[in-house]
Amino acid sequence: MPAPSAPPTIVPSPATGGRLWRFDSLPSTNQWARENNASLQPGDVIATQHQTAGRGRFDRPWFAAPGASLALSLVLDGVALAGVAPNLAQAAALGVRRTLARAGIAALLQWPNDILVENRKIAGLLAESTDAGRRIVLGLGLNVNVPAATLKSVIPERPATSMAVETGLAFDLEAVQAEVLESVVRALRELQAGGFAALAPEWAAHDALSGRSLRLALNETQTVEGRYAGVDELGRLCLTDKQGKNTAFWAGEVQRLL
Repeated sequence: MPAPSAPPTIVPSPATGGRLWRFDSLPSTNQWARENNASLQPGDVIATQHQTAGRGRFDRPWFAAPGASLALSLVLDGVALAGVAPNLAQAAALGVRRTLARAGIAALLQWPNDILVENRKIAGLLAESTDAGRRIVLGLGLNVNVPAATLKSVIPERPATSMAVETGLAFDLEAVQAEVLESVVRALRELQAGGFAALAPEWAAHDALSGRSLRLALNETQTVEGRYAGVDELGRLCLTDKQGKNTAFWAGEVQRLL
């Protein structure tokens, strides 16, 4: 991976108890954090004004408009969080949703870790382990001041939106970043204290998949279909098939059926 365009500015990150590494440009904050793990500590945040090769689940590209989006990664203690590792991105998604709610944006959650506004994606999370699981890098992308025309031209096949599109307002990126980090850290602490069961009722109250029929791709060749039965107290997606059997899944790619 190419080196960043300039050395970072490193300042304290009060919300996370670590350091904020600010880059003008990076290909990927998650990738940089994993490659430079030895220089980092839990609570450190890697942030860039321009992420040129961001990616989400299944290695899909994640577009981050320069100077108009949040692109950051939070370094976590994988040992301390081992018991809730599968739910970290889910808890972080709840934290982002809370931030959006305070901005007057009624966002919903799509399992496992997407945030939508009227079926348009506004944010996504990606958790990756490194250093043999001793560290977890939690990546976060949020469309803040991205114009609708830009979103439509860059990712026409996937409806997307931004905080500015939804409210008609321009937001201070640093203020949004600080609030998002505070909300995410708070949600992660709730997860660590009570497991996903402590967050499950809030997830259910803002679940974008409620009442849907779904196809879940388990891998490249295997899919299952059924009626969505919510997310259980472990954070698994539950489907009810035509015979009435309920099955819980830890992972998969969701496709909504008509």
